[in-house]
Amino acid sequence: MNQETLNYIVSKDDIKSIILDKDFYFQKGANTLRRWLDMELASEMENKLLQLANDYGGIQEEAKHDNELNQILDLLFEIIAYCDTKAKDKNQYNEYEDKRCLGMAFVRMNSWVKHLILFKLNRSDLGNGSTKNAFNYLLDPANNATILSEGHRKLVVENLMQKDFDSSTFVKDLESYFASYSLGTKNPNNYTHLLSRIIYSISSEWKEEVVALMASDNTGWHDEHIEELANCDAGIIWNSKRPSGTNETLKFLRAIIQEGNSFNLYYCTGGNVNYKATVIDFVEDQAQLDEKKWHDKFKDILYYYRDFDEYSDDNKKARIVFLIEDLKKIRPISVSEFKFYNGYDMPRQDNLSPVKEEPRIIIAEDDKNPTEDYKELHSPLNQILFGPPGTGKTYQTINKALELIGERIEGKTRQEIKDLFELKRKEGQIVFTTFHQSMSYEDFIEGIKPETFENQVVYTIKNGIFKNICQAALTPNQIGFDRAYEALKKHLIEVDLLNLKTPTGKEFAISLNSNDNLTLYTGSKKEKQGSLTKENIQKQINGEEKVRGWDGYFKSIVEYLKSDFGYSEVKAKNKNYILIIDEINRGNVSQIFGELITLIEEDKRLGKSETLEVILPYSKETFGVPPNVYIIGTMNTSDRSVEALDVALRRRFSFEEIPSRYDLQELAYEFAGVKTNNLLKTINIRIEKLLDKDHKIGHSYFILNGEKEIERKLLASFYKNIIPLLQEYFFGDYGKMGLVLGDGFVKLKNWDVDEGAFAYFNHESAADFEERPIYEIIDYRNPDHGHILLNSDNRRIEMNFSKAIKRLMNQDID
Repeated sequence: MNQETLNYIVSKDDIKSIILDKDFYFQKGANTLRRWLDMELASEMENKLLQLANDYGGIQEEAKHDNELNQILDLLFEIIAYCDTKAKDKNQYNEYEDKRCLGMAFVRMNSWVKHLILFKLNRSDLGNGSTKNAFNYLLDPANNATILSEGHRKLVVENLMQKDFDSSTFVKDLESYFASYSLGTKNPNNYTHLLSRIIYSISSEWKEEVVALMASDNTGWHDEHIEELANCDAGIIWNSKRPSGTNETLKFLRAIIQEGNSFNLYYCTGGNVNYKATVIDFVEDQAQLDEKKWHDKFKDILYYYRDFDEYSDDNKKARIVFLIEDLKKIRPISVSEFKFYNGYDMPRQDNLSPVKEEPRIIIAEDDKNPTEDYKELHSPLNQILFGPPGTGKTYQTINKALELIGERIEGKTRQEIKDLFELKRKEGQIVFTTFHQSMSYEDFIEGIKPETFENQVVYTIKNGIFKNICQAALTPNQIGFDRAYEALKKHLIEVDLLNLKTPTGKEFAISLNSNDNLTLYTGSKKEKQGSLTKENIQKQINGEEKVRGWDGYFKSIVEYLKSDFGYSEVKAKNKNYILIIDEINRGNVSQIFGELITLIEEDKRLGKSETLEVILPYSKETFGVPPNVYIIGTMNTSDRSVEALDVALRRRFSFEEIPSRYDLQELAYEFAGVKTNNLLKTINIRIEKLLDKDHKIGHSYFILNGEKEIERKLLASFYKNIIPLLQEYFFGDYGKMGLVLGDGFVKLKNWDVDEGAFAYFNHESAADFEERPIYEIIDYRNPDHGHILLNSDNRRIEMNFSKAIKRLMNQDID
């Protein structure tokens, strides 16, 4: 790792929040663990906990009838929620707004519960591993680290530090490795967590491990096995071959199991992975099977035999036997999405291939117990994110759009996410547009548009934004075809007439006509025969209706698109397409969508139970909305109240509020002795009192985004964003702005009545106007602002920006 890489990592907002936090970053988790360790238990309860420690199902069942045990289990779940990102009911128990955890430990819940009990009552039986490392860190963060996995610690030391691994000296080795980089945190207890986060940011430099297995199997036993397993505590599956890279591979997998974790065993066929088993243990022979005693740990194990030789069929015998807790059908995903360890190939026949990196997996929709990943991705087809300006609505749409098309953003930097978004936008899978008052049906769906062709103005029917993305989602490889066709059009403009040959050698020519279609010419005299439309060319590619007698012409044009313009017929099926409509409430939605407002409903989409199609008014084409087009809108509540939106829009969109956030780590810094989150909260409380909650301002105006000079950032935010917003909110009423910002920002303007305020004119209210106060904004960007306030002793105080902030917060500026 070089200094440039490190500088880039520590400049990221999430890393800076660790550096700048004055409190221990996981104090809530530490407090909860100490509550558990300090809890006084009767000897009867201690014995009960030790007896149930190995029976996760039993302890949950017992807790239903024992209130004390139920409270204990509740506390244990709360501790785990701060330790592991995959903890059960994490969102319920973890009290941090950002749901921060020590790490992605992926330890099974039964192991967490068991080890928490042992950590309190019988620590000598706990052993080493992720759970013990987590507990030690929460109790003594300065001398421990949030790299929880012993396997990862070993890889870091051996592959990154290039030395022998010693578990007892790992934290010292970690600190020694970073000693020359002069890193630090405001709270010393956060230092080793900072180092852990940096280590995981450069995981490609040290992390080469086996995390899963994959088998090739198309024999069809999986679905029946899933049904049978539903009524059992665990199940058995086996394989006739041990994994590729046997000893090394199994060493990684044993380490996973020994730490109380599980790993996935995937099954593929025809190039796609279709099933996933969760493996919680495995054996390779009779001696290991006897030692495991699975029958003592689980009451009902599907297809379990105590004799290892019984794991066989008519053709093969088991070389490795897996104990699994579930088997699930997943949405098919290409094997190419997986990365295999040490250069091993994808599995063939009975091979087991070691996997080093897994993509995001979604459980099939017909599964009885869909995972949280599936629930998170099963988003509404039509949704609107609403909130005050600056709350990150557009920021959220980028993340949502990428997740909906199946891209993994976890672990990526913000710049990497934005680059990926831009790539998908250029490819046409994501479309971004902004509604405005002049946006029309013709822009959005289709309309007649003028254009110049051969020095003449012609009017043609043009597709709008929405129709284009619907066609791309509906038609295989539409995007690639569109690109090639556009390139062909440009070429035809340059050459006027393009000569081609059919597959049988018959000569013909094509030109571009005023409707963006092709005119066909045949014979030596190039006689005009008719039009080859873009739509018909696409239909031939997709195997739809043929134009009798003209097949050869279409085939030649397609081949020309392939050879000269790079068109490929690789079809992009089952892809989601995302239309982002920024400021959706600024347009007349009923006018823009027209009759299609009904078609976007989920059950009205193509292929659904209540499918609807319409005849478009200009092209006279039949049109429906595909089920794989998602619409994400954003709206500022300060522009128009959500309640005032068109009823038709409200009925067909789900609404998600994006409020101002005061708990973000990016706001955990101070300026002029004022905590930034308190500054934002104070401004918003005053705005809500004077107006309403829809006109609050967002947290993004206070996020530094790499700006090292805090005052420069805040000055820019106040004078480019916050003050202009307040001027808009209060329609230039500087008196109300003063109630929000204070007299450090707003002052009474001097008005010399003696010099004559107004022209000579007899007006009955002239005197009233002379007494009317006029205010002005102090601009601290101007060093000659000259603003002076008097303190309680009538002493003159020369104001500056930091003093104005204190004054805004009603703090003493003496």
